[in-house]
Amino acid sequence: MPQSLTARDLLRHVKPLRLPERLVKEPSSTALFADEPMRHALIRRAKDLAGRLLPLEALGSSSFAGERAVICAHSGGAGARMKLEDDRPDIPVRVLTDDYLLAVAAGLDPWSDLQAVEARPIADHLYAVACLPRSGSTYFCHLLQGLNKVAQPTEHLRPHILFLAEHRRETGFDIIRWIRLLLRDRDADSRFGTKVIADFAADLWPHLDEDQRNALDRDWRGARFIHLERRDKVAQAVSQFMADETRIWHVRNPGDEAAYGEAKKNVTYDSERIMAAYRRFQDDEARLKTWLQSRDAPLLHVAYEDLVEDVHRVVSEVAAFIRGEAPAPVDLTHEKYFPMSDDVNHAFAERFRGELEKVG
Repeated sequence: MPQSLTARDLLRHVKPLRLPERLVKEPSSTALFADEPMRHALIRRAKDLAGRLLPLEALGSSSFAGERAVICAHSGGAGARMKLEDDRPDIPVRVLTDDYLLAVAAGLDPWSDLQAVEARPIADHLYAVACLPRSGSTYFCHLLQGLNKVAQPTEHLRPHILFLAEHRRETGFDIIRWIRLLLRDRDADSRFGTKVIADFAADLWPHLDEDQRNALDRDWRGARFIHLERRDKVAQAVSQFMADETRIWHVRNPGDEAAYGEAKKNVTYDSERIMAAYRRFQDDEARLKTWLQSRDAPLLHVAYEDLVEDVHRVVSEVAAFIRGEAPAPVDLTHEKYFPMSDDVNHAFAERFRGELEKVG
């Protein structure tokens, strides 16, 4: 990895993958080698590694104990791997910033045989929930959890993946290989679901070359798309403003509601910022609709407001669309919902609507 991206920066940006914590949990039979920059960065995040990380110079000794090895190198990881594999061809070797990271990012065991995974067929049924931020997608996707023959849509494309894609020349991260690992058939029903926030997809696109874009298009040919839209763009803009101000994006249990309400007390109404979010959501939604309609793929439109009004009917229709079957009653075991919109949101929204009327 070139020196422009420090080991500390890398670990900070891929924090959701919990790489230091995973190394701590590696059994004692796993030998961990690190160069100085990566050693300091790893110990900074997991002090328990201090006694386990061996210097890269120890690679020259074939007498080290270990049934497998991880090379944690800020630079020269590929060369260190080749040296170790020459000295110890009897053990599997992973490079933390290469195949170890790639496997973890794809939701696999870091010791998985990635070539064997790639040899599996792509899941027969692919679908994606496409939406803008603050559209109720967390609630919507949670509702699909546990439904028979419906793979819960997980938000795979997150900021740490965007970071790796943006710095692919420094990290060596192969975004297309990551996607293909995700799409391999992993369950009996051969279904794969994902959630894609349009902002993240737009950020990723410039970092893909033409071959990568074509490969992505081929892999997703035949996929079904669910467009989740929040019709009330004023409420959506206020929700975005509140999230930005409080730094609280979701309320997952009743205990979080009090903290969220307390954080809102310090929020001051800002017409300009709400207007900026409102206009951005209008423009982004139009672009997303155009893109979805341009694809020769099955498409279902779901309005967040309809979902809240009649959750069982809407989820039944969505499940039928994913399965390719006629709608049928659904048993929602995960429909508990903690709305983030309250009197403060409503007051801000009504104030903004009044301002919109004045400007025409």
